[in-house]
Amino acid sequence: MNTAMAYRQIHHTADIGLEITADTAAALFSEAATGMFSIIVSGEVAGAVDTRDIRVQADDWEGLLVAWLRELLYLWHDKGLRFCRVLNWEATDHDIAATVSVDRFDAGIHIVDSEIKAVTYHQITVKTDGTRWQGRVIFDI
Repeated sequence: MNTAMAYRQIHHTADIGLEITADTAAALFSEAATGMFSIIVSGEVAGAVDTRDIRVQADDWEGLLVAWLRELLYLWHDKGLRFCRVLNWEATDHDIAATVSVDRFDAGIHIVDSEIKAVTYHQITVKTDGTRWQGRVIFDI
């Protein structure tokens, strides 16, 4: 995935969010995950990289983005795994099947910067004009 993409943090009352721009849906979802984990944890990849298969379904792209990020947040909270990058991606308007690389949290290398409690539907957007994808997501912290 060598496409132009970007995310920026936005602050929202007691929450925090991201606005994401990318060339493809896959890049948008990858960048959203990278942005979410940049809020949660800092530090280099520990080297204990593994892979996980992620499969989510929803009625629309907004629901898919929430489900995608919730699944990755679950891996963080339940397994101590941080998203690194998308290795394989297949998607339709209603489901995503992806393989991602993950890194195990190591307190000697990583610093937890903020706790994200939940990915919300508040102000969620995912849209494309045919050439660029844009998204917005708010996290409950």
